[in-house]
Amino acid sequence: MKRSPLRRTASLTRHARLKPRRATPRRSSRVRDVAFMAFVRTQPCAAISIGCSCSPSTPTEAHHMGPRGISQKADDTTCVPLSTACHRAWHDCTGPFAGWTREQRADFAAESIAETQAAHARTTPGFAIAF
Repeated sequence: MKRSPLRRTASLTRHARLKPRRATPRRSSRVRDVAFMAFVRTQPCAAISIGCSCSPSTPTEAHHMGPRGISQKADDTTCVPLSTACHRAWHDCTGPFAGWTREQRADFAAESIAETQAAHARTTPGFAIAF
C-alpha cells in the first residue's frame, strides 16, 4: 500500500535568527592585581608552617584560594604562595594536605590569605582589600 504525504495545516514559521557574535570576547568580573601576584611569587611557601618539606628559598607559584564559582578562578588578591610540589599536593590532597577535611582546608586557605595580604600591606603603603 502506497502512503500519501501528510498535508500541513499551518505554514512553517521562520525561527528567530542567530544572535550576532560579539566583536570582543567577554571579560570576567574577577579582580586582577598583577603587582600583588608578583609579590606573592617572592614569598616563601605557605605550607612550610604545616610541615612542608620545601625550603624557604624554593620558588613559589601564586595559588588562587579565595571564594569562587564553579569553573571560575578566584580574585588575584586572594592568592597564596605555594611551591610547585605543595601546589600539586593541594590539588591532589596528598603530602602535607593528606586526610584533611573540607573545613581544615577552608581554615588553612583563610589563614594563608590573611597572612599574605597582611605581609603585602606591610610592604606596600596604601594597600587595602575591600570585600
